[in-house]
This record gives sequence, C-alpha cells and structure tokens, in this order.
Amino acid sequence: MNELSFLSGSGPFPGLIDLYGTGGGLPEYRASLLASRGFVTLALAYLAFEDIRAFTDILELDYFGEAVEFLRKQQQVKGTGIGVLALSKGADLALSLATFLPGIQAAVSISGCGVNSLIPLRVSGFTIPPHPCDFGRIKTVGESEVDRLFRSPSRSYEPSHLGLPHPSRAIPRQAPLFVGAG
Repeated sequence: MNELSFLSGSGPFPGLIDLYGTGGGLPEYRASLLASRGFVTLALAYLAFEDIRAFTDILELDYFGEAVEFLRKQQQVKGTGIGVLALSKGADLALSLATFLPGIQAAVSISGCGVNSLIPLRVSGFTIPPHPCDFGRIKTVGESEVDRLFRSPSRSYEPSHLGLPHPSRAIPRQAPLFVGAG
C-alpha cells in the first residue's frame, strides 16, 4: 500500500517520508525522484488509495509514527533521524509529526496552512480539532470535491463543535522547518 524507494548501494542514506494532500493517492513518482537523489523515501498513503477512504473522520498520529519507525529500522537509512516532505494537507501533518514524533528531524511544508486543517488528528490521548473554516464562503462552479467532502450535513466545523483548542507545545528539539508555496 505504500512504496519504499532507494538507490542501490550500501548507504546509509537520509530517510524521508513523502506525504501528499487531500487529493490522496501515493506520490510514487516523487519518491522515486527523491531516491535518485540519495534519499531512502517512503511514499505514505493516508487518504484515497486502494482500501483507504477518500476522507476520514479522524487521522491517527500512531499510523504515521509506525511509518517513521519502519523507515528508521531499514538498514539503508542513516540513524540521524527522518525528514518529512509534504504537500497541502500532508504539509499540515508534517508540522504535527515534527512536533509530536521524536524520530522526525526536519519537515518541509509545501503549500500547507500551518495548523491542523480539515480532519481532526488524534495524538497520545487528545484530539487536535481542525482549524475552524466556513465552507459556506467557498464558491464553486458545477460539481466539485469541496461539495462532496465538506458540505455533508454530518460534518460540523463550527467552532462550538470543535472541542479543545490546539495544545500549545513546542518542538522538543531543534528541527529545521522549510515552508513555501507551491
């Protein structure tokens, strides 16, 4: 369900987890390109791929933590820590991974919004709600994924329904963070 890409050779090479956005899928082409540049890359699907639903009610940090541990145990991976390269919703997750998982040493956020968005994230006994957003202000022409995914009557992103605010936590170590717009 996920793809591990690396160069032939004994290594060790830097390890990297590659996450895509709300469109889901598995960015195998990007993992292969990164592997050709000397990274052991795990393309990790978390939405809309094979038996993974296109949208979920909650994401579990443990799922990503297991991927970090899997990658760290590979013989070809340097023992210095894992990086995360991510786009859109994946970029939001990259920031959470760098905050809550000690195995993450660097995060590259491409076109992320900087807070947990769209889907609650369960982390060690608490849930980070998605940042409030007013989907009623989004204007679309014709059918769109926004309508199908977010305007469902069963989903409520009103501030009164979000629960606890995002906890104020600092990254417990120094980790480089690169943020940019795609």
